Amino acid sequence: MAEKKKNSSTRERIIENAKKHFYCDGYSKTRMQDIADDTGIALGSLSYHFKKKEAIVSSILKIFLERLYDHTLENTDKPLNALELHFYASIPYYENLLTEENTKRFYYEFTQAQSVHSTNYGGSELADFITEVYHQSLKDYHIFVDDAYANMAQKFGYGGRVQMVIDYVEGALGTVNIAEMANFLSSSREMLLGVPKAELDRIGQEAIAFNREVDFSSIMPLT
Repeated sequence: MAEKKKNSSTRERIIENAKKHFYCDGYSKTRMQDIADDTGIALGSLSYHFKKKEAIVSSILKIFLERLYDHTLENTDKPLNALELHFYASIPYYENLLTEENTKRFYYEFTQAQSVHSTNYGGSELADFITEVYHQSLKDYHIFVDDAYANMAQKFGYGGRVQMVIDYVEGALGTVNIAEMANFLSSSREMLLGVPKAELDRIGQEAIAFNREVDFSSIMPLT
């Protein structure tokens, strides 16, 4: 039990120190050695908890998204299914990643690295979390597809999300705002798998209205 608590404490300190470096130095310039040094552990010990730098980011973003989910549920009396909750939380997810300059730089650099190096959507804390959300949403709408097709749709959605984030930061999306982009990204995979467009449009409009009323500005990924 003591060893488990120690590992949990070390992991938490790694994440907190990584967040500071990512915020101040960006994703590209932050080294695993920097994070290990600030945590007071050897690089090998850091690798025990996180094999790669992107794994730390995945954990940070999963925690961030979970906090947005919790804040959403705390501010509505309406029962939300898995897809509705994801829509509602996705707008502040992207707004809080892509508005403040240091955070935007970090997320842009991380996303660029994903577009070059990432070949597998799964296998990370964030990816596994979102996969479970999507699986539940298919159950909610009584949609049954084989695993191979669902996996292809998921990879398609992941690749589109990476490119759209890059395009947004670089100004290539024109007048599209973050809420519109978030709704599109939340709906694209579900539409491929058979959720009716009218239902996705309804949820998207409700998500925009909800985010006009509820303040998410205190929930940031790195600070």
